Amino acid sequence: MRRRNAPPQCVAALAAVRRSLDAVCEATRRTVADLHGPQMEAGIVGTLSQWVGGFAARTGLRTSFVCAADVRLTQLPAAASLAVFRAAQEALNNVAKHARASGADVRLESSRRHLTLTVTDDGIGVSRRAAMPRDDDEGGFGLAGMRARCAAFDGTLRIAAGTGPRAARHNAGERGDARHARGMNSTCSTDTTQATDGTRSKGNMRGTTVRARFAWEALLAGSHSHADSAPRGVLLHRR
Repeated sequence: MRRRNAPPQCVAALAAVRRSLDAVCEATRRTVADLHGPQMEAGIVGTLSQWVGGFAARTGLRTSFVCAADVRLTQLPAAASLAVFRAAQEALNNVAKHARASGADVRLESSRRHLTLTVTDDGIGVSRRAAMPRDDDEGGFGLAGMRARCAAFDGTLRIAAGTGPRAARHNAGERGDARHARGMNSTCSTDTTQATDGTRSKGNMRGTTVRARFAWEALLAGSHSHADSAPRGVLLHRR
């Protein structure tokens, strides 16, 4: 039966089915792309910057990326770079899927002992139960996998609600490393989109901050070649 001869209700139903199939195909394409490890020829900074830009284009979320100007970032073994990248990827995908956010900030900050990845959104926040460490990962946020990646490099993962992008910029890193960090963290930054009035989101909503900390000594040792085998899960973030 040709479409022009079909009853209106059939035409509408077929159009809805087509839209659903298109959405499924796009979601499948993104999932397959995420499952494949990224090419790290550009290093962790270049690779993460490119992925954040692509994430912003796909989701329509305002996203900024700021990184420390630390030479050690250019010396990371592939496994270490991949662990940091996957943590950022999972955090951003979780924002897109769960946070109901309008924007997110991604930061790589360096101190004498640690490399800290911070992903902050201006969404609805995460429940205290979801943020607590659990082995079963019932919440579906991929937090178990993120904790495993951090632990593989003698690090930790912390999730906090109630801190918007602006507040997170003042809280990253340990206080004991602050003086050293100020000397090292001259930054390169990319703001992938701007609000229509030229301003960033003010983060008036509760927001969530995900902070993944990795020990430099473990990252540079290059002895954790299987870091990407950590369990995967749903991701969060916005642009």
